Amino acid sequence: MKYETHEISVCTDCLMLIANGEVSDDHPDNRPDDDQDNNASSRHANKINAIWPFENGWHLSIGDDHTEFSWRRCEGCGSRLGGDREQAFAMRSITLQHITPEPLPTRK
Repeated sequence: MKYETHEISVCTDCLMLIANGEVSDDHPDNRPDDDQDNNASSRHANKINAIWPFENGWHLSIGDDHTEFSWRRCEGCGSRLGGDREQAFAMRSITLQHITPEPLPTRK
């Protein structure tokens, strides 16, 4: 199987969501009315999904490289906040279109 892969630089919130499935409990985006379905983690996942749509087969995984503090936009969620940037990969499988082969000649 072949994959389309992009090396990207992500913020700490994206890193936490990719690695742990949630952002921290003391995240500044937490709200008093948060519940199981609507919370800081789900809102952050929606930001990632806007750039790397899950329904189009995109999956994110973390890398092992760390870059220093940066003002560059997060390539995972689009945040313009400054902060640490971590290596991650966005990938999806490449599906070749099915080509209908010509029928084999019949034996006589």
